[in-house]
Amino acid sequence: MTTRLLALALLAFGCSKSEPNNEGKRLPQLPPPPSDGVPATISIAVAVDGQARPAITAETLAATQPDWSDAQRKAWRIAKLVGVEPNAQVTFAVTGTRGVMIEMPSESADHKLVPALLLSQRGAIVAEFIDPAEPFPAFHGEGGRLGRPPDPTPRVSNVTKIEVRRR
Repeated sequence: MTTRLLALALLAFGCSKSEPNNEGKRLPQLPPPPSDGVPATISIAVAVDGQARPAITAETLAATQPDWSDAQRKAWRIAKLVGVEPNAQVTFAVTGTRGVMIEMPSESADHKLVPALLLSQRGAIVAEFIDPAEPFPAFHGEGGRLGRPPDPTPRVSNVTKIEVRRR
């Protein structure tokens, strides 16, 4: 009887499956943020009134003092980066890698929102409106967005081109 139990135990042990590979269940491995903050591959084409200007590159951003920054993010006014004076007649047509383009006025009617290029903690360049009084609201990067309405302000991720247009 004991040999029979021993044989059954060995048979059960030998036929047990090993754990399947859980690679599909793991979180994706995101690349670490750049060490100096600005990815070297950034190149944003700039045109002012149809005339090409020097592109915004990693060197441009590194040499330009950000208008707002914290430990994780930096943001620059688009008007400062492209070298134009913001006024009611100037707009920025910002295009992303997927061809999405939005037109951003250089100054809002109430002067509370400013179009800016934001360098995220992951090294992505995003064009969005920033409130100078609170450039990085508390909900950014903290998750838990349930129960909160979406942000209504437009933004373009992975900016590739900025065109300055005058009305």
